[in-house]
Amino acid sequence: MDPSTAALIGAGIGGGVSLLSGTAVPWIREAVTRRSVRRETNRAELRISLVDVMNTYSAYLRTRQEGSPPFGVPHNLAAVSASRLAFLLSRKDAEVESLLTNALNLLNGDSLTKSEASMGQMQKLLHRWFRGEIPAEGIVKEYSKLTNAALAQLPDTAFDR
Repeated sequence: MDPSTAALIGAGIGGGVSLLSGTAVPWIREAVTRRSVRRETNRAELRISLVDVMNTYSAYLRTRQEGSPPFGVPHNLAAVSASRLAFLLSRKDAEVESLLTNALNLLNGDSLTKSEASMGQMQKLLHRWFRGEIPAEGIVKEYSKLTNAALAQLPDTAFDR
């Protein structure tokens, strides 16, 4: 190969690499930025939804403590907030929805003592999960274990209400 052909091939390769890097790098950077913004937005929506769940569940517990029967408007608000949160969960975090369902079922039950213990454990676990301290997998088992442990520490007279 003569030197002029080699120079042309070299220039062609250099031009091709330059063109590719000039178009591909900004496209890749933009895709990474979009993904990062989407992740941050989802995390913010998740945080807002978690606060809403905790508020509506607490309000429902308060109405139960004041003598209101289960279900009704406070129950519906709690169920809707749990559903909103479920829409934001990824597949790997789907067990959080089961935790919310279990906690709501206990809030619907006859024992206010169990409801109160359940709420405290649910909130602790949701905080830990959101901060990334525990995975969603196994959160329902942990919730049951912690709620049962909290109930075991209460005197028998606590279950009279």
